[in-house]
Amino acid sequence: KDKTEAQFRANANKIFATIRANGCNTVYFHVRAYDDAIYPSSVAGFSKYISSDGKAPGYDPLKILVSLAHSHKLKIHAWMNPYRVSSTKILDPASETTTVRIVNQVKEIINRYAVDGIHFDDYFYPGSGHKQYKKYASLSNKQKKANVNKMVQTVYGNIKAQNPKLL
Repeated sequence: KDKTEAQFRANANKIFATIRANGCNTVYFHVRAYDDAIYPSSVAGFSKYISSDGKAPGYDPLKILVSLAHSHKLKIHAWMNPYRVSSTKILDPASETTTVRIVNQVKEIINRYAVDGIHFDDYFYPGSGHKQYKKYASLSNKQKKANVNKMVQTVYGNIKAQNPKLL
């Protein structure tokens, strides 16, 4: 967070060297935690995990990470939380607008970066302890699952249409 490009590169290079030295072959890097991006995006704002003021740092962190990972003979997957906007708010999984937004973010990544895969985490409806639980409580588990599956299938189809080898 709030590193110069040289500091960011040095840190990433050191981490990737350690990962490779420990016998690993793939890195899952969190590129979208809260409807944000760790890269310059036309779809989402800049991640607070890269820049505390929400402004671009003057370099492209994801471009650097992909290049360095590959230089260490590591695969790199873009790890995304597709629905999460904050710790208390999620995008509506049933909304076509939500799916389009997620597809556009995935396309932005796979069109601009040589990532080896897209990885989703937290792609579910909020549980009973979540602030938005009541909003979705009337939906059956079957309907919730169908809504999430529809998004995943749409994203998968778009990825495979552009690059059948991408995971």
